[in-house]
Amino acid sequence: MPMRLLKICLIALNSRSLGQRAFLALIFYGFLTTDLFLSPLPAVGAEPEIPVLKSLANSARTAEKMSVPIMLYFADIDCSYCLKLEKEVLMPMLRGGDYEQRVLLGKIDWRSADVVEDLDNTSLEQRLLSERYGVTVTPTLVFIGPDGREVAERILGFRSADFFWYYLDQRINSSRVELER
Repeated sequence: MPMRLLKICLIALNSRSLGQRAFLALIFYGFLTTDLFLSPLPAVGAEPEIPVLKSLANSARTAEKMSVPIMLYFADIDCSYCLKLEKEVLMPMLRGGDYEQRVLLGKIDWRSADVVEDLDNTSLEQRLLSERYGVTVTPTLVFIGPDGREVAERILGFRSADFFWYYLDQRINSSRVELER
């Protein structure tokens, strides 16, 4: 049982209210008689997921309303560098919430035949979207405006998060400046 929960139980057991002690005893019994006792408590709030691009048209409308760029994240399911980028940069970025008002993120499987809605509301395979933007390696981050044109230098590959945050912020900021023109 996590230490925090144990402390709460001890405090409640020492309380003077018979009702509180009885309620806590039921909860404690539930933990002992289920696998919840053996597993950690779930984190408060769900872990964010990297949003998979479904509609470039919808993303463009949202980006235009918010006056932010769209960051297209081209990945491959077998790419270890993509997984590292997600773990060390993209997930913390989403978890922190600091980028919600600065950029829209959409993940694209660069070799997938899965369909996304294009800017003109037609269907387009993700691999063809990758070809349109000339993606040849993963991970690749492409920064576009609501009209689909690139508005900042793309980021190719990933080694470590050390300087990556600097380059990411630089690209987002230059994208926003370009959009204001």
